[in-house]
Amino acid sequence: MGCGPSTQQVTSGGQANAAAAPALSAGKPGKPASAQNAPQIAAQVHAQAFVSKLGKGPSSPSDIVTQARFALELEQVIKDHPYLEPKGATVDHPLHAYVTGCRESAANRQFRKAQDFLHHIRVSVSSDVRQI
Repeated sequence: MGCGPSTQQVTSGGQANAAAAPALSAGKPGKPASAQNAPQIAAQVHAQAFVSKLGKGPSSPSDIVTQARFALELEQVIKDHPYLEPKGATVDHPLHAYVTGCRESAANRQFRKAQDFLHHIRVSVSSDVRQI
């Protein structure tokens, strides 16, 4: 399972490279953010906050890479399916708990648990898409 294209870069210190991240206030250049792209913006903000925390606390380089991988993979799933972003959602979705669980598990270096959450999200979304 590989990482999708990155919307952010992490410097050697574990900090997010702001120049590599897209503008958070606009969905497209010259257009203001709207309620329609709010879930994507929330996902980007969360991913940037998550990546900025990677340099804190004792972490091995392997842990930092693994945490970043989970953040980026989950961000890609949410980008493809914005209704999965729990923050700012007007309607609860059954997978919101799994998104939150994946983020928290990865942040706490519980990588097997984070992998299980991410797998469940992907299988569920895949099943939903096939049924439609």
